[in-house]
Amino acid sequence: MEEKRILLASYQRLTDQINRVIDKNLLTRFQVYNEAREAIYEIVKEQMANNLVDVIVAGSSNYILLKDNFPSVPIIPIKVSGLDLLESLKKACAISNYVAVVTFKDYLPWDVSYSELFKRKVSYISYNQQENLGSILTQLKKEGCGCVIGSSVVCDMAEEAGLNTVFIYSKNSLASALQRAVELQESIQREQERNQQLSLIIDLIPSGIISINKNYHVTLYNDAASKLTGIPLNQAIGKNITEVLPNTRLPEVLNKAKAEMAQLQKMPNGITILTNRAPIMVKGKARGAVATFNNIDEISKAERKIRQNLYNKGFVAKKNLHDIVGSSDVITEVRELAKIYAREDTTVLLTGETGTGKEMFAQGIHNWSSRKTEPFVAINCSALSEEILESELFGYDEGAFTGALKGGKIGLLELGHKGTVFLDEIGTVSEKVQSRLLRVLEEKEIMRLGSDKVIPVDIRVIAASNVSLDKEITKGSFRQDLYYRLNVMNIFIPPLRERKEDFPQLIQEILKQEGKEHMYETHQQKFENALQLLKNHSWPGNARELRNVIQRLCLVFANNLNLNIALNDLPLEGKLNCDYKLDRNTIYEVLQKTGGNRRRAAEQLKVSRTTLWRRMKELEL
Repeated sequence: MEEKRILLASYQRLTDQINRVIDKNLLTRFQVYNEAREAIYEIVKEQMANNLVDVIVAGSSNYILLKDNFPSVPIIPIKVSGLDLLESLKKACAISNYVAVVTFKDYLPWDVSYSELFKRKVSYISYNQQENLGSILTQLKKEGCGCVIGSSVVCDMAEEAGLNTVFIYSKNSLASALQRAVELQESIQREQERNQQLSLIIDLIPSGIISINKNYHVTLYNDAASKLTGIPLNQAIGKNITEVLPNTRLPEVLNKAKAEMAQLQKMPNGITILTNRAPIMVKGKARGAVATFNNIDEISKAERKIRQNLYNKGFVAKKNLHDIVGSSDVITEVRELAKIYAREDTTVLLTGETGTGKEMFAQGIHNWSSRKTEPFVAINCSALSEEILESELFGYDEGAFTGALKGGKIGLLELGHKGTVFLDEIGTVSEKVQSRLLRVLEEKEIMRLGSDKVIPVDIRVIAASNVSLDKEITKGSFRQDLYYRLNVMNIFIPPLRERKEDFPQLIQEILKQEGKEHMYETHQQKFENALQLLKNHSWPGNARELRNVIQRLCLVFANNLNLNIALNDLPLEGKLNCDYKLDRNTIYEVLQKTGGNRRRAAEQLKVSRTTLWRRMKELEL
């Protein structure tokens, strides 16, 4: 149901007339009060205090009373046209030879010539106090007046005095006033909705907004401006802008009618903002000025978030240092050293054989550092050609080379801003890329391919290598100055053969990750027997190799296969024995029984055909 926000200050006579001549659908928009002047005053006062009324419709004395006392609300008068008045006079003259028009404070459009239009006697009387109306009507009756024309109050009191009456308001005057009120209320409502929408938008905008008029007084000041300046709204609105922000340039922008864009400004509370200022031009003249501004730290955070959302590659470090399994002295010492280095915001060089967990350490260091809530960007330098690696690391502008994406591309070093960039296999990087990386470490800035603009970046670099960079420097394939920049803090990650006491924990962790924890409980003795066979293995593949072996062992144990099937490609001492000693005589006897069929011989010996063939080659059979 439409909210009734139009108040009709009426009397019963007026309301009855309206109900007779006005469309009922139109009347549903009105709150109608049939009350005396004093009561109407209190009703309007209360309605306005509760913000329940947009427009008021009133006639005669009610209109004058409310207009004088409530100037902030639009009041529509029920106007009487000259034609309405003449029609009323015509009706009254048909009733009596002496007619009087009585009005409050000259409310009616009376002209002295109207009296000369009729053969009857016509008088016009205006009163200023309602208390005087009774005596005026009594006097008219004494003088022989037979009919009075007027509003509700006049007609009601005239009839009480025994006079005939003609109600002054016609259908046209009533319909016109009520329709104007509805149109005005709809216009006000639309304006309120627009203002509310604009106000909400201004307050939701994260940028601070300040506007001034031509007298330099603040006319607009949103919540973001209050937070950024530290000055409350009630201490800003209506004040001279120089009282609010002493170092502002809005007056200059207004006076010169010239915008100033992307300017840095220091606020009174010490915050540095990036601001845009522009004059408000009306018909070619500056009538005010407006400024929008943002905290540069917030801009930087938003930029990083946008970069990550646009390039949704999951730049998150998922591993922590406590995820690195093992309780041996050697791995415990390295893990503690990584925690110490993580707290220092400088470059770290991780060295160690392939498969020792260098990236896991890099992720763990990132998550242990103050940058843990920022991006972790990892790239394997050996997996890409020089050209691709360079464009991936530094990004490029549109048109930088054939095939460059429209709009260019943000590089990984940019995406890592405020976070950590992990450069794996750094020893494989070309001299050209090394040179550009050195500049990043020294100047903390990058330049995209095809661009002449530098972009500042705040990144921590963790590099890793499975080859000796000292040797690469000696060979001339790695820059010594870059090595010194990378090797501020060095962590050597021990190979698996130096921490074999961690094998049981590693096996259980691998099985857990594979969702096969039950395998260790069911086949614990078999795993231990397998480890005994593996004790002399050098594990060149380290953790990756161990994981592969564990996966094979799970398959062997689950299907009751021969253990050698899982281990036959590993150079392990004693592995060919298992339950049988594969010497010359044993192999010869089994081959004799099977007629030289190697497949059947391998089955009887419970080894793979590959193992049997290799052993026969060793024995020159």
